[in-house]
Amino acid sequence: AVSGWLGAGSTPRTALDQGVAPRRRPTGHGELQALRDLLHRKTTVVNDQPVEVQEMIVCVPVTSDGVVDPRWGRADRVALAETEGGEINGWREVQVGWDVLHDSGTPATHHARVARFLKTQHVEAVVADHMGPPMQDMLVRMHIRVLLGAGGDAREAVMAAIR
Repeated sequence: AVSGWLGAGSTPRTALDQGVAPRRRPTGHGELQALRDLLHRKTTVVNDQPVEVQEMIVCVPVTSDGVVDPRWGRADRVALAETEGGEINGWREVQVGWDVLHDSGTPATHHARVARFLKTQHVEAVVADHMGPPMQDMLVRMHIRVLLGAGGDAREAVMAAIR
């Protein structure tokens, strides 16, 4: 029997009647980001102490030689680095063709194309040499970390950014 205002022998009709908080959907991007962060958190033990290990997908523009392409918005290809605990666990290069697509349509069209790619790939950080202020602003609004000034070997640039 459930006690309280329902009375003895009453059947609970809602989750609140059963003493369970109702499920609700996250209302804002901040809540969604917090949930996403919780899903990606892992811990390991170092010196008998739990330490959080952060998983993250990092995107970097690359040339065919594996060097950071200085042209983020006009990159022909990007690498998606799956990182965890300061190490790269996966590396996948994708031909995006932004060098050709950059001037087709308006700047907003191109920014939307980049945003859509980053969102579908679950990118959480971008490592690049340079990008314009409008692109930086868009990535910040998407809660994507932006790390500029990268050069040289793309894998080394990602490693330097995540450590």
